[in-house]
Amino acid sequence: KAAMKAQKRGRPIVEGTLINFVITKGRGSISDRAEPVEDVKPGEYDPDYYIEHQVAPAAMRVLSALGYEEGDLLGKKQYKLTHF
Repeated sequence: KAAMKAQKRGRPIVEGTLINFVITKGRGSISDRAEPVEDVKPGEYDPDYYIEHQVAPAAMRVLSALGYEEGDLLGKKQYKLTHF
């Protein structure tokens, strides 16, 4: 989708063209939110997407061996009532 958007905006896209893109904030599918990096202004990218789908999974491969859970990493740990 990012390649199609770039092409519609006048950039030549041929087989083998490298398309750098980022996922922007908003609603819709990830592919719909993919924008050519040249067209994205600061603050338009979706940091939550990158944290939840790229950073956290990579970090959890290491941290889970140390007893951490994803909630610990993302600050979303749920506690039972008996914890208090």
